[in-house]
Amino acid sequence: MAHSGSPTATTIKGANKRVRINNSNELQAPQKKRARTDSKKLDVRAVSKKPEVPFRFLDLPGELRNRVYELACADTHRYFPTLTFKSEHKRRRRSFARGTTTDIPFMALTHANVQLRTEFRSQWLNGVRIPLCAVQSFLATFLTKKKLEGVPRPIFDPSGSLRIWLRKMEMERRDITRLVKHKAMYPEFDISFNHLPEFQPWEVQDLESLLNNSHPLWIRWVKSSVISLVNLDVRLSCIVIVLKEKHAPQWARKTAGQIVPDGYLATLGLNPIRFWRFDFGVDYN
Repeated sequence: MAHSGSPTATTIKGANKRVRINNSNELQAPQKKRARTDSKKLDVRAVSKKPEVPFRFLDLPGELRNRVYELACADTHRYFPTLTFKSEHKRRRRSFARGTTTDIPFMALTHANVQLRTEFRSQWLNGVRIPLCAVQSFLATFLTKKKLEGVPRPIFDPSGSLRIWLRKMEMERRDITRLVKHKAMYPEFDISFNHLPEFQPWEVQDLESLLNNSHPLWIRWVKSSVISLVNLDVRLSCIVIVLKEKHAPQWARKTAGQIVPDGYLATLGLNPIRFWRFDFGVDYN
Protein backbone atom coordinates (compact mmCIF):
# COMPACT_ATOMS: atom_id res chain seq x y z
CA MET A 1 0.00 0.00 0.00
CA ALA A 2 1.46 3.38 -1.08
CA HIS A 3 1.75 6.28 1.38
CA SER A 4 0.49 9.75 0.48
CA GLY A 5 4.01 11.11 0.17
CA SER A 6 5.28 8.34 -2.07
CA PRO A 7 6.06 8.87 -5.83
CA THR A 8 3.31 6.42 -6.76
CA ALA A 9 0.67 8.47 -4.94
CA THR A 10 1.95 11.66 -6.57
CA THR A 11 1.72 10.04 -10.00
CA ILE A 12 -1.87 8.92 -9.39
CA LYS A 13 -2.89 12.42 -8.26
CA GLY A 14 -1.30 13.93 -11.38
CA ALA A 15 -3.08 11.44 -13.59
CA ASN A 16 -6.44 12.19 -11.97
CA LYS A 17 -5.86 15.93 -12.45
CA ARG A 18 -5.09 15.43 -16.15
CA VAL A 19 -8.27 13.35 -16.56
CA ARG A 20 -10.34 16.13 -14.95
CA ILE A 21 -8.76 18.74 -17.25
CA ASN A 22 -9.37 16.59 -20.34
CA ASN A 23 -12.99 15.97 -19.35
CA SER A 24 -13.47 19.70 -18.83
CA ASN A 25 -12.03 20.44 -22.28
CA GLU A 26 -14.28 17.79 -23.86
CA LEU A 27 -17.33 19.38 -22.25
CA GLN A 28 -16.31 22.87 -23.35
CA ALA A 29 -15.74 21.83 -26.98
CA PRO A 30 -19.41 20.93 -27.76
CA GLN A 31 -20.53 24.08 -25.96
CA LYS A 32 -18.27 26.23 -28.15
CA LYS A 33 -19.45 24.34 -31.26
CA ARG A 34 -23.07 24.81 -30.22
CA ALA A 35 -22.47 28.51 -29.69
CA ARG A 36 -20.99 28.83 -33.19
CA THR A 37 -23.98 26.93 -34.66
CA ASP A 38 -26.44 29.17 -32.79
CA SER A 39 -24.69 32.27 -34.09
CA LYS A 40 -24.93 30.91 -37.65
CA LYS A 41 -28.66 30.31 -37.16
CA LEU A 42 -29.07 33.87 -35.98
CA ASP A 43 -27.21 35.08 -39.06
CA VAL A 44 -29.50 32.99 -41.31
CA ARG A 45 -32.58 34.37 -39.57
CA ALA A 46 -31.28 37.89 -39.98
CA VAL A 47 -30.77 37.31 -43.70
CA SER A 48 -34.19 35.66 -44.12
CA LYS A 49 -35.94 38.67 -42.62
CA LYS A 50 -35.24 40.68 -45.74
CA PRO A 51 -38.55 41.56 -47.42
CA GLU A 52 -39.48 39.30 -50.32
CA VAL A 53 -40.14 40.96 -53.64
CA PRO A 54 -43.45 39.64 -55.10
CA PHE A 55 -43.30 38.10 -58.54
CA ARG A 56 -45.46 40.20 -60.87
CA PHE A 57 -46.96 37.44 -62.98
CA LEU A 58 -49.38 39.73 -64.80
CA ASP A 59 -46.46 41.87 -66.03
CA LEU A 60 -45.22 38.97 -68.15
CA PRO A 61 -45.96 39.10 -71.88
CA GLY A 62 -49.18 37.40 -72.89
CA GLU A 63 -47.27 34.64 -74.70
CA LEU A 64 -45.45 33.63 -71.52
CA ARG A 65 -48.63 33.70 -69.45
CA ASN A 66 -50.36 31.48 -71.98
CA ARG A 67 -47.44 29.06 -71.81
CA VAL A 68 -47.83 28.85 -68.02
CA TYR A 69 -51.56 28.21 -68.46
CA GLU A 70 -50.84 25.44 -70.97
CA LEU A 71 -48.42 23.74 -68.56
CA ALA A 72 -50.96 23.98 -65.74
CA CYS A 73 -53.71 22.47 -67.89
CA ALA A 74 -51.41 19.70 -69.09
CA ASP A 75 -50.53 18.80 -65.49
CA THR A 76 -54.08 18.83 -64.16
CA HIS A 77 -54.79 15.25 -65.27
CA ARG A 78 -52.24 14.09 -62.68
CA TYR A 79 -54.63 15.26 -59.95
CA PHE A 80 -58.07 14.66 -61.44
CA PRO A 81 -59.54 12.18 -60.93
CA THR A 82 -57.06 9.88 -59.12
CA LEU A 83 -56.53 11.83 -55.90
CA THR A 84 -60.21 12.53 -55.50
CA PHE A 85 -61.02 8.84 -55.71
CA LYS A 86 -58.38 7.95 -53.14
CA SER A 87 -59.58 10.63 -50.75
CA GLU A 88 -63.24 9.65 -50.86
CA HIS A 89 -62.60 5.93 -50.56
CA LYS A 90 -60.24 6.42 -47.63
CA ARG A 91 -62.84 8.53 -45.86
CA ARG A 92 -65.56 6.00 -46.65
CA ARG A 93 -63.59 3.17 -45.09
CA ARG A 94 -63.24 5.11 -41.86
CA SER A 95 -66.77 6.48 -41.79
CA PHE A 96 -69.91 6.76 -43.87
CA ALA A 97 -68.90 10.15 -45.27
CA ARG A 98 -69.89 10.56 -48.91
CA GLY A 99 -68.02 13.73 -49.82
CA THR A 100 -64.44 14.51 -50.72
CA THR A 101 -62.04 17.10 -49.36
CA THR A 102 -59.36 16.87 -52.02
CA ASP A 103 -58.04 20.27 -53.02
CA ILE A 104 -58.86 21.35 -56.56
CA PRO A 105 -55.53 21.84 -58.39
CA PHE A 106 -54.46 25.31 -59.51
CA MET A 107 -57.18 27.02 -57.49
CA ALA A 108 -55.09 30.21 -57.36
CA LEU A 109 -55.07 30.57 -61.13
CA THR A 110 -58.85 30.27 -61.26
CA HIS A 111 -59.70 32.62 -58.39
CA ALA A 112 -56.83 35.12 -58.00
CA ASN A 113 -58.39 38.04 -59.87
CA VAL A 114 -60.62 38.90 -62.81
CA GLN A 115 -57.84 38.88 -65.40
CA LEU A 116 -56.54 35.45 -64.41
CA ARG A 117 -60.06 34.02 -64.36
CA THR A 118 -60.70 35.41 -67.82
CA GLU A 119 -57.44 34.11 -69.29
CA PHE A 120 -57.10 30.73 -67.63
CA ARG A 121 -60.44 29.40 -66.45
CA SER A 122 -61.97 28.54 -69.83
CA GLN A 123 -58.83 26.62 -70.89
CA TRP A 124 -58.76 24.76 -67.61
CA LEU A 125 -62.46 23.86 -67.56
CA ASN A 126 -62.28 22.46 -71.07
CA GLY A 127 -59.30 20.28 -70.18
CA VAL A 128 -60.22 18.61 -66.91
CA ARG A 129 -62.29 15.52 -66.22
CA ILE A 130 -64.24 15.87 -63.01
CA PRO A 131 -65.08 12.68 -61.09
CA LEU A 132 -68.79 12.28 -60.45
CA CYS A 133 -68.20 12.37 -56.70
CA ALA A 134 -66.79 15.92 -56.99
CA VAL A 135 -69.34 17.37 -59.42
CA GLN A 136 -71.62 18.94 -56.79
CA SER A 137 -68.88 21.08 -55.23
CA PHE A 138 -67.28 21.73 -58.61
CA LEU A 139 -70.48 23.19 -60.03
CA ALA A 140 -70.95 25.37 -56.97
CA THR A 141 -67.38 26.67 -57.21
CA PHE A 142 -66.81 27.18 -60.91
CA LEU A 143 -70.03 26.95 -62.90
CA THR A 144 -72.25 29.54 -61.31
CA LYS A 145 -73.70 32.84 -62.47
CA LYS A 146 -73.72 34.47 -59.05
CA LYS A 147 -73.02 38.18 -59.38
CA LEU A 148 -69.71 39.22 -57.88
CA GLU A 149 -69.12 42.79 -56.81
CA GLY A 150 -66.58 44.54 -59.01
CA VAL A 151 -66.69 41.90 -61.77
CA PRO A 152 -67.69 43.68 -65.00
CA ARG A 153 -68.69 40.55 -66.90
CA PRO A 154 -69.89 37.05 -66.02
CA ILE A 155 -67.22 34.42 -65.37
CA PHE A 156 -69.48 31.55 -66.39
CA ASP A 157 -70.08 30.51 -69.99
CA PRO A 158 -73.58 28.96 -70.33
CA SER A 159 -72.50 27.32 -73.59
CA GLY A 160 -69.33 25.81 -72.14
CA SER A 161 -68.49 22.16 -71.60
CA LEU A 162 -67.77 19.72 -68.80
CA ARG A 163 -66.32 16.22 -68.93
CA ILE A 164 -67.29 13.86 -66.12
CA TRP A 165 -65.31 10.78 -65.17
CA LEU A 166 -67.46 7.78 -64.25
CA ARG A 167 -66.44 4.93 -62.01
CA LYS A 168 -68.91 2.43 -60.58
CA MET A 169 -67.61 2.66 -57.03
CA GLU A 170 -68.56 6.36 -57.14
CA MET A 171 -72.16 5.61 -58.11
CA GLU A 172 -73.70 3.98 -55.06
CA ARG A 173 -76.63 6.20 -54.07
CA ARG A 174 -75.01 9.15 -55.84
CA ASP A 175 -76.97 12.40 -55.76
CA ILE A 176 -76.86 14.06 -59.20
CA THR A 177 -79.68 16.56 -58.62
CA ARG A 178 -77.47 19.60 -59.05
CA LEU A 179 -76.02 18.24 -62.28
CA VAL A 180 -79.50 17.57 -63.70
CA LYS A 181 -80.65 21.04 -62.68
CA HIS A 182 -77.58 22.66 -64.22
CA LYS A 183 -78.28 21.03 -67.57
CA ALA A 184 -81.97 22.00 -67.40
CA MET A 185 -81.08 25.64 -66.70
CA TYR A 186 -78.38 25.82 -69.39
CA PRO A 187 -79.43 23.51 -72.25
CA GLU A 188 -76.54 24.67 -74.47
CA PHE A 189 -74.01 23.55 -71.89
CA ASP A 190 -72.33 20.36 -73.14
CA ILE A 191 -71.86 17.56 -70.58
CA SER A 192 -70.09 14.38 -71.66
CA PHE A 193 -68.96 11.23 -69.85
CA ASN A 194 -65.63 9.41 -69.90
CA HIS A 195 -65.48 6.02 -68.25
CA LEU A 196 -63.60 2.80 -67.65
CA PRO A 197 -64.31 -0.44 -69.60
CA GLU A 198 -66.41 -1.65 -66.65
CA PHE A 199 -69.37 0.23 -68.19
CA GLN A 200 -71.45 -1.04 -71.06
CA PRO A 201 -72.07 1.58 -73.77
CA TRP A 202 -75.83 1.63 -73.19
CA GLU A 203 -75.38 2.36 -69.49
CA VAL A 204 -73.59 5.59 -70.31
CA GLN A 205 -75.93 6.41 -73.20
CA ASP A 206 -78.90 6.23 -70.83
CA LEU A 207 -77.22 8.67 -68.44
CA GLU A 208 -76.62 11.04 -71.34
CA SER A 209 -80.30 10.73 -72.29
CA LEU A 210 -81.27 11.58 -68.72
CA LEU A 211 -79.15 14.74 -68.68
CA ASN A 212 -80.17 15.81 -72.18
CA ASN A 213 -83.88 15.28 -71.54
CA SER A 214 -85.59 18.35 -73.01
CA HIS A 215 -89.22 17.37 -72.35
CA PRO A 216 -91.08 20.56 -71.25
CA LEU A 217 -92.60 19.00 -68.12
CA TRP A 218 -89.27 17.53 -67.04
CA ILE A 219 -87.51 20.88 -67.51
CA ARG A 220 -90.23 22.76 -65.64
CA TRP A 221 -90.29 20.33 -62.73
CA VAL A 222 -86.50 20.26 -62.41
CA LYS A 223 -86.19 24.05 -62.47
CA SER A 224 -88.98 24.56 -59.93
CA SER A 225 -87.69 21.76 -57.65
CA VAL A 226 -90.87 19.70 -58.04
CA ILE A 227 -88.27 17.01 -58.72
CA SER A 228 -86.33 17.48 -55.50
CA LEU A 229 -83.89 14.58 -55.81
CA VAL A 230 -82.32 12.46 -58.55
CA ASN A 231 -80.18 9.59 -57.27
CA LEU A 232 -78.18 6.89 -59.02
CA ASP A 233 -77.67 3.41 -57.59
CA VAL A 234 -75.45 1.43 -59.92
CA ARG A 235 -75.76 -1.77 -57.87
CA LEU A 236 -79.47 -1.95 -58.66
CA SER A 237 -79.18 -0.22 -62.06
CA CYS A 238 -81.76 2.19 -60.66
CA ILE A 239 -82.50 5.90 -60.99
CA VAL A 240 -84.49 7.24 -58.04
CA ILE A 241 -86.63 10.34 -58.64
CA VAL A 242 -88.26 12.08 -55.67
CA LEU A 243 -91.29 14.33 -56.32
CA LYS A 244 -92.88 16.96 -54.11
CA GLU A 245 -96.00 15.63 -52.41
CA LYS A 246 -98.37 17.90 -54.33
CA HIS A 247 -97.26 16.47 -57.69
CA ALA A 248 -96.61 12.85 -56.70
CA PRO A 249 -99.11 10.28 -58.06
CA GLN A 250 -100.72 7.89 -55.60
CA TRP A 251 -98.75 4.85 -56.74
CA ALA A 252 -95.46 6.70 -56.02
CA ARG A 253 -96.32 6.78 -52.30
CA LYS A 254 -95.84 3.02 -51.98
CA THR A 255 -92.56 2.10 -50.33
CA ALA A 256 -92.64 -1.52 -51.51
CA GLY A 257 -93.91 -3.26 -54.61
CA GLN A 258 -94.05 -0.04 -56.60
CA ILE A 259 -95.12 -0.41 -60.22
CA VAL A 260 -94.65 2.51 -62.60
CA PRO A 261 -97.72 2.67 -64.88
CA ASP A 262 -97.24 2.30 -68.60
CA GLY A 263 -96.90 5.66 -70.26
CA TYR A 264 -95.88 7.61 -67.14
CA LEU A 265 -92.20 7.76 -68.08
CA ALA A 266 -93.16 9.17 -71.47
CA THR A 267 -94.96 12.09 -69.78
CA LEU A 268 -91.56 13.13 -68.38
CA GLY A 269 -89.53 12.31 -71.49
CA LEU A 270 -87.81 9.36 -69.78
CA ASN A 271 -89.06 6.59 -72.07
CA PRO A 272 -85.84 6.42 -74.19
CA ILE A 273 -83.96 5.15 -71.12
CA ARG A 274 -83.91 1.34 -71.30
CA PHE A 275 -81.07 -0.03 -69.20
CA TRP A 276 -81.78 1.79 -65.94
CA ARG A 277 -85.07 1.20 -64.16
CA PHE A 278 -86.89 3.96 -62.26
CA ASP A 279 -88.10 4.18 -58.69
CA PHE A 280 -90.14 7.14 -57.48
CA GLY A 281 -90.40 8.63 -54.03
CA VAL A 282 -92.32 11.43 -52.34
CA ASP A 283 -90.89 14.51 -50.65
CA TYR A 284 -93.29 15.44 -47.83
CA ASN A 285 -91.35 18.53 -46.71
